[in-house]
Amino acid sequence: MKKIKRSYLALAIGFALAFTAPQAASAAGAACGTVTGAVYTHGSERGMKIASSPDASAGGISWDLAAPKNKFHDKQADIWLIGKDFNYDALSSQEIDDWYRFGKIPKDAPVYHTETNKNTGKYEFGGIPEGQYFLVILDSYGRDAAQNLTELDDKQQLQKKLPNWDAFELFNVGPRSCLVQMVTVKRGETVNIKPGTIG
Repeated sequence: MKKIKRSYLALAIGFALAFTAPQAASAAGAACGTVTGAVYTHGSERGMKIASSPDASAGGISWDLAAPKNKFHDKQADIWLIGKDFNYDALSSQEIDDWYRFGKIPKDAPVYHTETNKNTGKYEFGGIPEGQYFLVILDSYGRDAAQNLTELDDKQQLQKKLPNWDAFELFNVGPRSCLVQMVTVKRGETVNIKPGTIG
C-alpha cells in the first residue's frame, strides 16, 4: 500500500514539474526584449542629421532620409549593448583585458555583441533582459561630430562607466566612429532603432 502511495506521489510531482517548467521558461522569456536596427552606407543614409522629433530627446540617431535607399556598408559595423546598472569596476583586470582585447564577454555581465548583416546592414539582439543599456555603434563611416547633445551625454556616461576607457577605445573603437545612445529594453517588446526615432 505504501509503495502504491509513493508511486502516486512521484507521479503527481512529475506532472507538477512538467506543467510548471514551461510556465517558468515562458515567464523568463517574457521578461526579455529585442533590439533591432540598421547601419547605412557612406554616401547614402549614412549622412546623419540631428533629429528634430520629440524622440530626439531619447537620443534617437537620425539619418538623411532623402538619400538613396537600399545601400549598405561594405564594412560591417560592430554593435554592442552594454548594461547601464552593472558595476564594471567589480570585474578583474584580466576579465577587462580579455573583453577589450579578445571580445570575451565577462561571465554574468549584461554585455552583448553583434555585427551588422553584410547584405542588409541590419542588426538584432534577442532575449535581452529588461533594463537600460548603452547601444554602441562602432562604424567605419560614422561621424562623431554629427551626434546631438543627448548622444554625446550618453557617450560621456559610458566613458565613466567602463573601466579603462582608453583601452576600450584602443582595442575596439580604433579609427572608427563611436556612436552611443541609451536604450530601454522592456519585457516582451521590440526596440526598433529607426532613422530619427526609437520605436
